[in-house]
Amino acid sequence: MDSLHHAVYQALFSALRLCEMPGRSPALIRRAYTNPAPPPPPESRNALYYHLQPENGTPWMEEAMDASGVLQLFRFSRWRLNLVFYGPDAEALASHVHHLIFLDGYGNPRAILRAAGIYPIPRSWGPSLVWEEREKQHRLRTDLSIPLSVAVNWSSAPDCSGKVSHPPEIRMTVSEG
Repeated sequence: MDSLHHAVYQALFSALRLCEMPGRSPALIRRAYTNPAPPPPPESRNALYYHLQPENGTPWMEEAMDASGVLQLFRFSRWRLNLVFYGPDAEALASHVHHLIFLDGYGNPRAILRAAGIYPIPRSWGPSLVWEEREKQHRLRTDLSIPLSVAVNWSSAPDCSGKVSHPPEIRMTVSEG
């Protein structure tokens, strides 16, 4: 799971072009729902919170034989990447990520995700603006949700590294009725 979060962080960093803005205060990228929760950034600073969550649904499966005759099983699970942008540039940053996350263009955010087995699924709708109440005031945020397919592969080659030396103990209880 940490490798998924690391790949998503790197792709978001690339899509936001944070390495190009040494003079500007870059958007702060944080995982949402961490414990303990970090303090919210000031309203004058851009921030992006991301959350990966698995979705219900049947995964897509594929089988293929490799050159040595070992059966490879591939499974693609459905996930969703939820992004919440805050700050003065929230809408522009969300639009920027929305357009670049599906392209192999500058910074290669999609290539970073693909290398980790994460495939963003394009769709037509983009970021949405939401007014959020905070400390009896309203503040603008921008939400973006991106469906993903996450690849997991297995091999049918046996792994004998952890052989069991003794069978487990089995206890049976018979009830008289």
